[in-house]
Amino acid sequence: MADIAFIGLGNMGLVLAKTAAKAGFDTVVWNRTADKAKPLQELGLIVAAGPKEAILTSPVIVVCVYDYEAADEILRQVGCAEALEGRVLVQLTTATPRTAKATHDWALQQGIFYLDGEIIAYPSDIGSDAARILVSGDEKALVTAAPLLRAFAPEIEYLGSDPSKASALNLATLSASLGRIIGTLNGAAICEAANIPLDQFYKNITKDADQDSDALIKSLKKIASGDLETAEATVEVWAGTSDYMTEFAVEAGYSPEISEFMRKLFDKAIKKGFGNHDVGALINILRS
Repeated sequence: MADIAFIGLGNMGLVLAKTAAKAGFDTVVWNRTADKAKPLQELGLIVAAGPKEAILTSPVIVVCVYDYEAADEILRQVGCAEALEGRVLVQLTTATPRTAKATHDWALQQGIFYLDGEIIAYPSDIGSDAARILVSGDEKALVTAAPLLRAFAPEIEYLGSDPSKASALNLATLSASLGRIIGTLNGAAICEAANIPLDQFYKNITKDADQDSDALIKSLKKIASGDLETAEATVEVWAGTSDYMTEFAVEAGYSPEISEFMRKLFDKAIKKGFGNHDVGALINILRS
């Protein structure tokens, strides 16, 4: 009997399987495209003939495929659900809260102990302190799977028995990251148009990182408390800043769509009477 079976050997799944084996876990793998398993076979990992065969080798099965539709196609085929009964299923495929809940409900009906996990890391971060994993679902399953998960990431954050929570927090975290990326790219376009070296831009945003983090924390605390009427920089002030970005973009000949999008959100907030509130008051627009 192996310690762990992996279904899915994409960019992330391949690294997870290698990391588990290096950490000393007896590891079995299966992938729809058999060629992807060959490098692991050469490293001494066992390659199963099919998903059912992989499942039957281990008490813990980790699934990491492209999406939940692909996962369902594999796990719900004849023989797999029966093989999973009484085992721990750790789903590390990125999901929405709805699909995580639906898979949990299906697993419960099959007698499967289910955990939804969301990896907050790039494949190159797996096994390092830079990796984190959010999990929600069956707590007993977490106890069984925790030693394996900690081989991937030292920080495992359990969000409770509601299987949708890990996915929701992951989407929130990705939203924050994507917002910073898009804002930074817009800043890079401004610098290119103004002939400012990007390394100088990088130095400035690095210096401002702590200040930005503090400002975000303050806004989140204000949102949680409901106190959004006091502000050092109001919605109207930020709206004016977006106007300057748009004006420069038009003059310089690059797309103003990011700053125009910001302005639309600010306008909605101003029309609802939040112009003199903290920028966190934009949450009221998103809530509606």
